[in-house]
Amino acid sequence: MMFFRFCRETRSGRSFSSARSSCCRATTTTGFHSSPNILLCPSSRQQTLSLVLCLLLYSFTRLLSRDIDFSSPLRCREHCRKTPLTEDCLRDHELISRGDDSCVASTLNPSLHIVMLGLDSAGKTTVLYRLKFNEFVNTVPTIGFNTEKIKLSNGTAKGISCHFWDVGGQEKLRPLWKSYSRCTDGIIYVVDSVDVDRLEEAKTELHKVTKFAENQGTPLLVIANKQDLPKSLSVLDIEKQLALQELTPATTYHIQPACAIIGEGLHEGMDKLYEMIVKRRKSLKQKRKR
Repeated sequence: MMFFRFCRETRSGRSFSSARSSCCRATTTTGFHSSPNILLCPSSRQQTLSLVLCLLLYSFTRLLSRDIDFSSPLRCREHCRKTPLTEDCLRDHELISRGDDSCVASTLNPSLHIVMLGLDSAGKTTVLYRLKFNEFVNTVPTIGFNTEKIKLSNGTAKGISCHFWDVGGQEKLRPLWKSYSRCTDGIIYVVDSVDVDRLEEAKTELHKVTKFAENQGTPLLVIANKQDLPKSLSVLDIEKQLALQELTPATTYHIQPACAIIGEGLHEGMDKLYEMIVKRRKSLKQKRKR
């Protein structure tokens, strides 16, 4: 009872001290016990215990009031309900695992869930905000993720709404990639075409992602970024370095040369990704009819 009263007091806008006092009064009048031998109020020692408990409850309610769980968009079902597309994707994959793919094959979602991965400093966030604002946005390294809803404005994918998740590429954040890429419609993997020394590392991380059970068959768009720089590798060289032809047989991919700063190649790449997503949906539909 004290927990619910404290939550109600703090979330209704009352100050922490006021809410704490209210809780202490409530425990005094009701004789609330945390154990058979400890009365939280009114003794000084028990008041201290009550204060500690109230602090813990306050911290907990602050966590509950956050709009986004920064550890993963699929951390819990409640957060999934706040992002209907993610919830739909989760449901689709659950049905596919039971052999029922009618929900995903019948129609294409009006909004697509796209996750953007790649090593740190590859240019993922620059790609994201070039697609959103159609202009260069000076960015800083992503700690956690960025998420944006974008309606594509060019090419065959014009008018299609996409919910992008741009996930940090630092080594300590890469274990989270599995959670973010789970149940996605498409994966964008951004590569720095100039940073030859890290292409082997980029290859290793990419192959890890495509081997996740939840990502089998998920369309992959590889963006060979920074093609405007003189020492950038060609698309053919990058395809070879990343060993794209050695990806799992179910993985369809397209590698797109691009320059995120000026936006060159991005819309062409999104068109290809959209086409692969549509093709996959049609394939699932035909598979069901057999």
